[in-house]
Amino acid sequence: MVFTDDSEDIIGAFFYPTVLQVTEFEFAPTSDEEFKPTSRKGRRVVISYEFTDGKKIIVTDDGFIGFFSKNEYEAMNFLNAIFAVSVTFGIGCESLINNDLCYGKMNHTANEIFLVRSKGPSERMMFAFLRDSDNDNDFQDWISYDTRKVVRPETLIKIFKRVYEYTQRPDLQKEILWVLNAYSIHWSPMRLLTFMDGC
Repeated sequence: MVFTDDSEDIIGAFFYPTVLQVTEFEFAPTSDEEFKPTSRKGRRVVISYEFTDGKKIIVTDDGFIGFFSKNEYEAMNFLNAIFAVSVTFGIGCESLINNDLCYGKMNHTANEIFLVRSKGPSERMMFAFLRDSDNDNDFQDWISYDTRKVVRPETLIKIFKRVYEYTQRPDLQKEILWVLNAYSIHWSPMRLLTFMDGC
């Protein structure tokens, strides 16, 4: 795998448990060929967004959201804010744990990112990484998954704008993260048990 001089470092994670397909089309593709990626390893960037304060993120066609940073703590906090606001837009997301983080390189020339390592294993990544498998059966399972949530780029951009508003107000950011934690506990029995054990 060759990266050009303009490749950049990315820390990110996949939307989960909702499996996203980010596309301009109103409905999901009707055949495997229409959604078949050009590369198993390269993920096509469909959104590049820069916040007023200079933070930059990208979103791929399969719902990976990457933050341009080398600071894990900053990346996790910002990604969790995005996932929290996504819940209020009807996109179910669990809060990130450390093992959910993936690291990649952005190749601007090809408009793709390549994931180079992950903290995993993680339940969040298990399905998403079927795309990267050299096993054709795994790859076919990823292609033929039929309950993807189709999301238009404009919806995610609205989410990003709302996230920026929350991150400028620590009190609001703390409240929206409670929404994410509540959703995570509701969705995952293991998180509920952990929460109850800590009470």
